[in-house]
Amino acid sequence: RSLALRAGALDRWRRHEGSAPHRPRLGGLAIVAALLGNVAIVSMVDDSLFGVLQSSNLVGFWLVAGATLGFGPGTVDDLVALTPTTKLVFQVLAAFLVLRGGHGISAIVMPFGGGSVPLGLLALPVGLFWVIGIMNGFNLIDGLDGLGPGIGLIVAVTLHVGGLITGQSSVAFLTA
Repeated sequence: RSLALRAGALDRWRRHEGSAPHRPRLGGLAIVAALLGNVAIVSMVDDSLFGVLQSSNLVGFWLVAGATLGFGPGTVDDLVALTPTTKLVFQVLAAFLVLRGGHGISAIVMPFGGGSVPLGLLALPVGLFWVIGIMNGFNLIDGLDGLGPGIGLIVAVTLHVGGLITGQSSVAFLTA
């Protein structure tokens, strides 16, 4: 908050959104700091997380590169307004990097009755739509004070519990 105030990264007040006048921006920095702090703490307790991030097929590299490319322009946009086209270009590139790391959607699993529907050639466009949609969805719901962080907390807890149930310790650690 202090950094945003010193940098002049303040939101304009919009009565219809219900936000306080001159709300500080740069919340992405706090999210990245929390994530990096979590990774540092986890690495002191269990270094298996770094095995996932440093795997030979660079899965972790592509994920970090995509997250960085998604985070960087958002921070710049908090300081100086970027055009929607510029933001979309960076989001598409970030989504490609995440998908390149193997974090895409290859099939849709049927929740009732089992089975799945493979996406085949539709996997790339569906994955791009999903990643870009999530990025923009969080951006759009952040208009009301506390709504974005509240939904982020619900998502993190859900993914954490899912990671614990399925035995995916890296997911559970990162979402803690």
